[in-house]
Amino acid sequence: MNSLSLHCRTSFFYYGIIMLIVSSIGLSGCLFVRIDDEEPPPTPVIVSPQPEIPISEEMVHSRDGDMLAFLPVGWDFINAEGMMSSDVFAIAANKDMNIALVFRRLKKLPQTDSVIAKQGVYALARAAMSYHQQKTAGAAKQTGKYGLITIGSREFGTFDFTNATRSSRNRCAVFMSSFGNYYEIALVPLNINDNPLPSEETILKLFRSVLATVQY
Repeated sequence: MNSLSLHCRTSFFYYGIIMLIVSSIGLSGCLFVRIDDEEPPPTPVIVSPQPEIPISEEMVHSRDGDMLAFLPVGWDFINAEGMMSSDVFAIAANKDMNIALVFRRLKKLPQTDSVIAKQGVYALARAAMSYHQQKTAGAAKQTGKYGLITIGSREFGTFDFTNATRSSRNRCAVFMSSFGNYYEIALVPLNINDNPLPSEETILKLFRSVLATVQY
């Protein structure tokens, strides 16, 4: 197979991954959500600041430079330029191409900022979940409850949801940087090849470990 054919096949494969991510979690268009301010936040879960899996030196950073994180060993970036909302600044996948990380800056909106100012990342998690429901035309269904994770001095709001096929669970964490910007990290299973998905325990370790590397 010549290099051009290999490049085309590789580009088509990556395109399929990106389209699967878009259909699973909805990453395009504007965000108009409404959240109430009556729900009490849950008790935070304390997570170790030490990653549970090997972490590489591959760095993810926001365009404003107000947050950074590191990828697990064996993960690589996927070029999604022109295929995602401008809010998405990085996508990475593991070597088996069966799970991906999506890093996104969330838009700040007047109708949610006042509630987020009072309730912090808990309200931000509810706003982000509303976004995914709207961008997938209701196909995204929340599983479980909203949560809070504390890692050292950092706090994250968390939520999980399934896609239209209910075949896998997407995990999301949101947080606010020292600049006052909102961010989301989504862990998205990819049913695109014959490689089985990682175990639930592996996925949870991966999710916690990536969050442990986040600095903001």
